[in-house]
Amino acid sequence: VNNPTFISNGYVWQGLFFDGISNQYLYTSYIPLISTSFTIEAWLYPMSSNSQIDLAILGLCTNPFNDQCLHLTIRNVSSSYRLYFSFFGDNIVGNDPVPMNQWIHAAFTFDNRTHT
Repeated sequence: VNNPTFISNGYVWQGLFFDGISNQYLYTSYIPLISTSFTIEAWLYPMSSNSQIDLAILGLCTNPFNDQCLHLTIRNVSSSYRLYFSFFGDNIVGNDPVPMNQWIHAAFTFDNRTHT
């Protein structure tokens, strides 16, 4: 939506560029992750503006209730960007700062048995 651009110089010579201004995103059919364990990984090249609180990675929501909406972002926490995992009410913030303007590998894992 709103024309994100495929680029050839991504980490594995293919990537998608979102400009952070035009409300660009990819839309796909629903992926049922609510009641299962999973890992989501991505190579990211985050670029920031001091006015941004969140740099969105993934959002998945069918019902806006606790434990129903999954949000993966890079969040500005106390002037430092951190990986942020949220199931709409159950939030985890990464310990290490995310460096801007360089490639990073991010992995988010959820264990449905322990809800961690």
